[in-house]
Amino acid sequence: MANKKTSTHNPAIILLAMILLAATACTRNNGDIGPWFGAWTMTSIKADGIPVTDYSTSTITWKFQSTVINMIQINPHHEYINSFGTWRQISDNQLELNFSHSDLERPSGTDVYAPLPATHLPASVSLLDIVSFSSKRIVLEYSSPADGIVYTYTLDR
Repeated sequence: MANKKTSTHNPAIILLAMILLAATACTRNNGDIGPWFGAWTMTSIKADGIPVTDYSTSTITWKFQSTVINMIQINPHHEYINSFGTWRQISDNQLELNFSHSDLERPSGTDVYAPLPATHLPASVSLLDIVSFSSKRIVLEYSSPADGIVYTYTLDR
């Protein structure tokens, strides 16, 4: 009889352990970063209000995960360029992008650590103004100190 009671308690203990595990499980590494999380397609870029068409045959995606931003440009024939940096929202209306990282093989702000050329962002730390933000669309502006041009980026889900 003792064996029979033990065997009826095992399923209850296993079920309780599974419920506790499910209740404490994470769905994303490093926690929830809120509405930034995920992939955003750059649907337009403007320079001083004039559409920039240099990349019109490409698809550019900005991906936000934890503190990492991954920009991907997919060109015709499925050629692609990857770019990695870090990001943080420093206020309700400002976003910081940092493309000054390096590793043992690549100097600071070069190769995969440089922003995509189509974005006209420098390979350093940049502050972008958040013009508008919703769950479906983000509009950002960057005032380039190098050429005085204001770049406006529209990102859609």
